[in-house]
Amino acid sequence: MSGFMYVFQNYIWVPIISAIIGTVLGWGGPKVIIYFQRKREKRVNESVNEISIEGDWNSFFGEEKNLQMEDVHLNQVGREVTGNMKLSNRIYEFKGEFKNQILLGTYESKNRRKDERGTIVLRYINEKMLSGYCTFVYKPESRIIVTKY
Repeated sequence: MSGFMYVFQNYIWVPIISAIIGTVLGWGGPKVIIYFQRKREKRVNESVNEISIEGDWNSFFGEEKNLQMEDVHLNQVGREVTGNMKLSNRIYEFKGEFKNQILLGTYESKNRRKDERGTIVLRYINEKMLSGYCTFVYKPESRIIVTKY
């Protein structure tokens, strides 16, 4: 063998450079792919032409024999819904997805010392009403409660 290929194949730096390039591609390649996948997913979610449920809502649900009312503020970007729920002096963080007129999400107390959380499944009725169920653990008896919401 002669010429450029002979020099290139027998050059000492070629294996070192190949190892560096392989390491960078092996480590960084998947991260780049994931970055572009998430970027595309976010763009698709934002372009989805769904009904908007963003805004302020009042919710009503039963806890034991008492009717409770909370103030709810929802933010919506595409199908992703986030928000805050305020029940008297307790504040909860809500995260969910609104897809095909169904809101499916979870809530959790902002007070990290309290383990208060649950799930909510609601169906879009009209621009002023969502209806469904809330599931949570009732503390005094540690039993799971499902209530109309």
